Amino acid sequence: MTLRKSELDLLAQLAATNPQAAQLVARLFRKRGRPNAPAAAYKKLALLWRSYRRRHPELTDEEAFPLFRHLHGKQIEVAFGLKRNTFESHRKAVLKGDQEIQRINTHRRQTWHHRSTLSLRDLIEGRRSRPVTNLMRYRVEEYLAMQALGEKS
Repeated sequence: MTLRKSELDLLAQLAATNPQAAQLVARLFRKRGRPNAPAAAYKKLALLWRSYRRRHPELTDEEAFPLFRHLHGKQIEVAFGLKRNTFESHRKAVLKGDQEIQRINTHRRQTWHHRSTLSLRDLIEGRRSRPVTNLMRYRVEEYLAMQALGEKS
């Protein structure tokens, strides 16, 4: 929380009035727990871990973790802003990343549809379909393409 000097002065004056106010002001500035890491960091960790496990299927998770941490430790530290030292915290972070990946994929499946392409350029380049996020816009484009070809829909 960033406060201006005048706000800090007012809070200091308030804290000086009585002990209950001092506790409330102290609670404003006290940071608890770890900082929240963005969901993208968990996703990146899960993708790195999955990729590493595909390359080393002969190792168990417990054997692979120290090697993975040695190889990707700096990336993990930069992504999370902290070090994940234990295998359990690593496992929980990877699980959270897998959940984020599933959430993204579910959202994509619900909002994206593959429809046949309407562009002549796409057909020349060999693309038969494209992802469509706005179905109404696609319908308008389809109608205009049919009109341009002289067909009625």
